[in-house]
Amino acid sequence: MYDYSILPGAQLQAPPLVELGTFLSGSVTWNVNLAVGTLITIHVKDNVGRDGYSGKLSFPLITEDCLPLHMRICLICRLQELL
Repeated sequence: MYDYSILPGAQLQAPPLVELGTFLSGSVTWNVNLAVGTLITIHVKDNVGRDGYSGKLSFPLITEDCLPLHMRICLICRLQELL
């Protein structure tokens, strides 16, 4: 099981901007609901409490839609490698 949240910029101790919830697999789809250009860090915690973080991300070309499939897969695989 994995818990996902979206943090502001590189502020790893800040309250989440978005709590995505707990998922049985490492695959998550998020329909972005933040302003274009918002800096975020994706946080994932596994079932034993290990934390993984993406680098600081910005989506200047994204509006209401989720990331393209290939970007989601790459990001999720990279986060799981961090755990």
